[in-house]
Amino acid sequence: MSSFSVQHGADITEDQYPVGFSDSPEGGVSMVVVYLRWKSTNSAESLAELMNTYHDLDSEVTREIVEEEVLDQRSEDISRIANREGVFFNADLFPMPGEVFEITPVGVTWWSTGEDTVDMFVLADEGFDISLGTRYTRRYIYGFTIQWNPSVRGGDWLVTSQDDPSRDPDYQPAEEEYHLDHEYWTPIAGVTPYDYPTHSDPPRY
Repeated sequence: MSSFSVQHGADITEDQYPVGFSDSPEGGVSMVVVYLRWKSTNSAESLAELMNTYHDLDSEVTREIVEEEVLDQRSEDISRIANREGVFFNADLFPMPGEVFEITPVGVTWWSTGEDTVDMFVLADEGFDISLGTRYTRRYIYGFTIQWNPSVRGGDWLVTSQDDPSRDPDYQPAEEEYHLDHEYWTPIAGVTPYDYPTHSDPPRY
């Protein structure tokens, strides 16, 4: 099976985030994979910096916006999973120091929708604490539209929209689509996915 090799950005920002990816679709896909890897944090400040770096935005993302839109969503997800697993999760204290939220992209698929526009999905393993000393790993599908912008950083890719199939109420991926051996996915080179179990029903987030 062929694999996808993530390209390196040609430059880094003051915050040490890789930028300056090639103008090929593979460069854009690499940018998204790198972006998701860097989102392995519960720091509102860092998440805001990441969104301001990799998204095409009309206004700056603030720490407060991240707390309301990103961290609250993570807290809701973890609460739901903790309840299902029968363990206690204190959403009011999330995120506590030392709590992790790890995103490991394991597969990608993409297609060009215009001269400078790419739609893509990313299959990712996400690991996080659902209670003290209890780690949970889930499989999640991200969806992005990205566009090459020649006026940003001398030319670079930016996320113009995000619509994750795993969270879309009108379309839920089939259970088999969460498996890396599905025809959709090109595995990402150098990554070891976790042993994803077979369920009778697809995940619901």
